[in-house]
Amino acid sequence: MIIMVEYIYFEDFGSTKLKTKQVRVMTKSKDERLGVIMWFSSWRRYVFWPEIGTFFSASCLEHINRKIKQLVAQRKREQNKHRGGRGK
Repeated sequence: MIIMVEYIYFEDFGSTKLKTKQVRVMTKSKDERLGVIMWFSSWRRYVFWPEIGTFFSASCLEHINRKIKQLVAQRKREQNKHRGGRGK
């Protein structure tokens, strides 16, 4: 799924067999990768891994943060579904 916002867009990639999603953060103007949102198992949360030499406005960072929050909420819903609606 591709979700576009102001100057960037988000594109799912990776295997559908993974437990967590992987999302590319791309520029709209040049279609270049700015970084990746992935699950960081050591921290047990999604993180944004920017490409070297990239820089971001506050607005772009807010969009990236919003996307991470969406991924976290989706992961919680899926975990609850597998637990039969029970859980934290």
